[in-house]
Amino acid sequence: MKEILIFIFSLFVISSCEFVERSVNPKEPPSVLTELFDVTTNSATVGLVLENDGSVASLDRGICWSTTPNPTVDDHVVNSMSHGDGAHYYTELTNLEENTTIYFRAFAQNVRGLGYGNELSFTTGSFNVTIPCQPTKNTFVFNLSTDKMTDVQVTYWGSFGDYSITGTTNTGYKMTVDFSKAPVSGLYTTTSNAKGIDNKCTVSINVGGTANWLFKADSDDKVYVKKTGEKKYSVTFCNLHFESNTTNIKFDTDGNITVD
Repeated sequence: MKEILIFIFSLFVISSCEFVERSVNPKEPPSVLTELFDVTTNSATVGLVLENDGSVASLDRGICWSTTPNPTVDDHVVNSMSHGDGAHYYTELTNLEENTTIYFRAFAQNVRGLGYGNELSFTTGSFNVTIPCQPTKNTFVFNLSTDKMTDVQVTYWGSFGDYSITGTTNTGYKMTVDFSKAPVSGLYTTTSNAKGIDNKCTVSINVGGTANWLFKADSDDKVYVKKTGEKKYSVTFCNLHFESNTTNIKFDTDGNITVD
C-alpha cells in the first residue's frame, strides 16, 4: 500500500512539473489571424484572433501598420485592444490620411518569439463633405466684426493641444486651433482641451494678448479640415459658439485659417 501511494504521489509531482514547464516555457511563438471590419475617411476598425498562444499567455499583442507592404512592430503599432468573444481582439486605427492605402497585420509575442498574422490592406475614403459656409480665406467674423489674418503658421506644443494652427490679425486678435497631433482631412469637433484626443480640436481666440479676454469654442461644434500638403491645411468653421472665460456673453463666428 505504501509503495502504491509513493507511486501515485510521484506521478502527481511529475505531471505538475510537466504542466509548469509547458506553461512557463512555451514551445513556439503565438499564431494569430488578422481581421478587417470597417473603413472610413481617416480610420478603420481592425482586429486579431489569437489562434495559438504557444501554451502560455502572450506577453504582447496588437496591430502593426504602414503605408508600404510587410509592416512590422518597427512601424506604427497599436496594442491597446478591446477583448471580444473568445480569442478575438479589436482596435481602431485613427488619424489616417484620406485616399491612402494602409497595410496591416496582427502580431503577438511570448517568450519564444514574435508571431505575425496574415497581411491585409485597405484604402481610406475621400473627404467629400459640403461645408455649409464659405468664409474668405484667412478671415474670421467674431462679434460681428470681420478680421483679416496677417500671420498664419503651424506651431507645436500649444496651450490645449500638441499641434496648433494659428492666425493673427493686425488688430491683435489671435485665433488658435489646437489638435492632439498633426491633423488629417476630416471633420473634427471642438473640445475644451484637445491633448491626447483624436478627431477633436480646441478653437480659441485671444483678444489683445491678455488671458482675461480668452474665448474658447463650446464643445461639439464642427470644424472642417482639409490637408493640402506637408504642413499645409485649410481649416474652416461655421457658426462656432464662443464664450469668454470671464463673462457669460456668447459670440458666434465663421472663419477660415489656411496654411499654404
